[in-house]
Amino acid sequence: MNTPIHTPKFSFGKWCFLFIGGIILFTIAYAFATIPELYIGNNWISGTISFICGVLLLLMYRWLVRSYEERKIVELSMQKCLKHTCIGFLWGMLMMAAIIGVFAICGWYRITGCSFDIAAIYRFLMTYFVVAVGEEIVFRGIMFRLLDSQFNLWVALIFSAFLFGAAHIINPNATIISTIGISLAAGVLFGLLFKYYRTLWVPIGIHWSWNFVQGTVAGCPVSGGVPDYSILESFTSGPELFTGGLFGPEASVITMAIGFVMCVWIGIKLFKR
Repeated sequence: MNTPIHTPKFSFGKWCFLFIGGIILFTIAYAFATIPELYIGNNWISGTISFICGVLLLLMYRWLVRSYEERKIVELSMQKCLKHTCIGFLWGMLMMAAIIGVFAICGWYRITGCSFDIAAIYRFLMTYFVVAVGEEIVFRGIMFRLLDSQFNLWVALIFSAFLFGAAHIINPNATIISTIGISLAAGVLFGLLFKYYRTLWVPIGIHWSWNFVQGTVAGCPVSGGVPDYSILESFTSGPELFTGGLFGPEASVITMAIGFVMCVWIGIKLFKR
């Protein structure tokens, strides 16, 4: 059994300080952590710096919680770091494989080529690592957790999932459908996984592989961004409602349907416990 996260009931003033201050602090820190990917051309150097930035974000979170909440940081326990990250990573791989598999069966996804550049793979693996760490700290580690402790699970799920989807509305080719898709298939699911496993490692793992498999492996757009490199060179065509169009699979009703099924399954397991 995973150790429960005992976030104390703070005064409203301190809660607002932790909630608003934490979101602002880590949003800025996350923005700085993504700079190497934009301006460093060497794949090995860029990937390594991205990994270091991700680790620094995790250390910052531990410092914030230890300093201002004065509790044991069970959600980032190093004892189950590898196990829970792998569980989450497997979740993301299987879900994205199922989504791309449906596309292929329907004739919407076709592989046109293949290339293997280990330096580029390393770079994007680390890039998506820092993306997963940064966004999961903000939306699950701070926003979801503090809302859950101060109010209840439903408030935490709805609010954090909605803002998670809304945060992607500024991405290229974003639509209302893509915002709903990210909110449901990712925002709600990642929150439920965080609540069920009582650890940030699982949401980080699924977020990490979700982006990596979608972009670097399958060659699909990731939240509207077209990958510079992918192992499989592919072409996606078909009804935008089902393929996600230029935004990518996250805006697909197929993704929403699979995400909804997973939400119901993990939700049942959570409430039974």
